[in-house]
Amino acid sequence: MDTKSTWNSLCEKYRYAPQKTDLRQPMSSGMIHVFGNSHAALFTGAPPSGNVVPKAKEKPRGRGYTERHPTLTFRTWFLGAVLAYNFFEKYLPKVKSHIEEKKEWFPPGTKILLMVGEIDCRLAIPKQAGLEPNRSSESLVEEVIDRFFRAGIELKNMGFEPIFFGMNPTTDPDYWFNPHTPRPGNESHQPDMREDWFKWGTPEERNSFCLIWNKYMKSKCEAHNFPFVSIYEHVVDENNLAKPEFYIDQIHMNHDRCIGFIVEEFKKANIDVRQS
Repeated sequence: MDTKSTWNSLCEKYRYAPQKTDLRQPMSSGMIHVFGNSHAALFTGAPPSGNVVPKAKEKPRGRGYTERHPTLTFRTWFLGAVLAYNFFEKYLPKVKSHIEEKKEWFPPGTKILLMVGEIDCRLAIPKQAGLEPNRSSESLVEEVIDRFFRAGIELKNMGFEPIFFGMNPTTDPDYWFNPHTPRPGNESHQPDMREDWFKWGTPEERNSFCLIWNKYMKSKCEAHNFPFVSIYEHVVDENNLAKPEFYIDQIHMNHDRCIGFIVEEFKKANIDVRQS
């Protein structure tokens, strides 16, 4: 099924119809602003996760945000190659700068979702595990989350409603970097992506960190009454390996194939993400 057919079927399933967006209109408090790196494109279907809205770049290379999703309450804000480990110190100030520039889009109570951590679980934490072999996987992940989670508390103190999104699994590079691998749908081999982005650990080890991440992040969110939403269980197989059909390249998830899961899991969290 091609991208357009997939999107139309999802629209029919969840009964929302595409509509035009007027960027001049202030956002209501029902809007969910998604801040993160390129993985945050999953929510709006912007490149690299799809082509639902036009491509956008982080500042200063671009304006920093996408158009809002045509049928859902998401807008993506790109911050660059973000790490959760130093998000509070380095990237939360960028979030605050965006908010200050678009005050009318961020009334009190606005929902802000932080989509951060994929690079940590794919690269930084596996590398640190190799440097500190006597340290438990749990302590490595929990240190990163404890540092990152301060951003949610700060946003709450500013009068907003933080949401944390669960970690997505990392893929098997042997599948994606093999030029003979068949590509169902619109997935493609991305020549600008490097195999050394997967140099630390195995797919099984990296995804074990993802499981620890989601478990601990969920507990932190429950303790602070923050929503935690995850589609992880929808996109892994019985061996905790990523299903390639839900990815559009080696690291980015496919909006058209995952958006139904996102709508479903937000509904379980009592958050309706469809535009009224």
